Amino acid sequence: MTRSGEGRTRPGVLPSGVCLLPLLLLEGAVRPLEPSRPALPLGLAPLGTGSSPVDTVAFPQGASLLLYTDGVTEARDRSGTFYDPADRLTGQCPRSPDELLVAVVADVHRHTRGLGTDDMALLALTHAHHTETMRPS
Repeated sequence: MTRSGEGRTRPGVLPSGVCLLPLLLLEGAVRPLEPSRPALPLGLAPLGTGSSPVDTVAFPQGASLLLYTDGVTEARDRSGTFYDPADRLTGQCPRSPDELLVAVVADVHRHTRGLGTDDMALLALTHAHHTETMRPS
């Protein structure tokens, strides 16, 4: 992430192909961050013909960014319905990265009734308000 002045929106820099669509959560709204150009998945860029595109997005105070692997979206319920993190997180307002990660993992567990078969990797970042003190976990 890049930094700008205190209290202003900070742009976030996202390389394409890092994970499935990153999600930006702010005040209960969830926005998938579509890449401007398709790219090869992380680690396969040397097989491509050019450099991977990098997109810049606004990352306002109070917003969270969620990165996740296909182990999240390929989690199925009993009827075979895939887990949709954008839909499932709409309306939620996590106050910290930890709170967001705990909510997603618990919701995937509920969705699969504990019968998930794939590994999951998740990363959450929150742009804290300047009055908040975030401590590493």
